[in-house]
Amino acid sequence: MTPTKTAPNDSTKTKKRGKRGGRKGSRSGKVKKKKAGGGGKATPPVPEEIKSEIALKYLRQWSTDRDSWMFKKKLQFWLIKNIYNKEKIGKADFKILLQYLEGLQGSHRARLTQEAEEIVKKFTSSKDDKTKDSTLDETKDRKQCKRAQRIIKHLS
Repeated sequence: MTPTKTAPNDSTKTKKRGKRGGRKGSRSGKVKKKKAGGGGKATPPVPEEIKSEIALKYLRQWSTDRDSWMFKKKLQFWLIKNIYNKEKIGKADFKILLQYLEGLQGSHRARLTQEAEEIVKKFTSSKDDKTKDSTLDETKDRKQCKRAQRIIKHLS
């Protein structure tokens, strides 16, 4: 028996399926293109000072109130990215960050350890090559090296 055409408001109307047949809502293979210009309001970039405050607040909450703390990948990424920067992550927050990193797993942990080992190696080799002492770069390198050594110690 073949379906017959019916009035538009008749409930026995048959529905035409897409090219693939299948279930209702299946994709026909077409990909929607985004409109040029985004089609909406662009959000302005967040200033670095605010990112710093948010990330450090996140870290401190992890330390003091884990019941209400929630994992946020972007904030973890910011913390790892700025781990060697003493201006962005102070001494007290760095201690908390070391504890936080003990829970780090997988490739992030291996990558961070490898990066720290490279910094230590680079500093020790450049220390042997240089005869000058107390340069600004060397002081910065020494501070980074100390942080790298502490990271290796906590992640090993």
